[in-house]
Amino acid sequence: TVLECTYADSGSKKFRIRYPANFLQDGIYQLSVQASDRSNNLSGDYAYKVEFEIIHESTITQMMNYPNPFSTSTRFVFTLTGTEVPDDIRIQVITVTGKVVKTINEEELGEIRIGRNITEYAWDGRDEFGDLLANGVYLYKVETKLKGSDIKLRESGADLYFEKEFGKMYLMR
Repeated sequence: TVLECTYADSGSKKFRIRYPANFLQDGIYQLSVQASDRSNNLSGDYAYKVEFEIIHESTITQMMNYPNPFSTSTRFVFTLTGTEVPDDIRIQVITVTGKVVKTINEEELGEIRIGRNITEYAWDGRDEFGDLLANGVYLYKVETKLKGSDIKLRESGADLYFEKEFGKMYLMR
């Protein structure tokens, strides 16, 4: 495997490594990096280390809205595993009486990738017609599909905040 490197310059001072490895087994891996400049001065006393987990199965964690409560807008945070992003993602915002007031589809959410995601889309508390919704509690339900099948829900700390697959958000202007 060959590393792709983007070297730092005086403007950005950021160095980037792309390691296009093919991890065949699920598990926790560790990447360790120690760099030096042209004079062989090390980047620090210790190597930079980061742990990451490879999961080949397509799963998704509960999609949390953040911030919550919100007054002007809220985004959705979640983690995807596997090798393919979902074909279809839909978030339905529902009143406590059960009326769907907003449906957010995958095209609106912005770029979705394997790993941690924070949507580019920020819901502003408006309904399908662009009208401001009243302050209060709203429920939301997320549906995700890959090749026509539901994506398995992966356990996470966010599970505590969901009741029967419904999340709860608070709109306070």
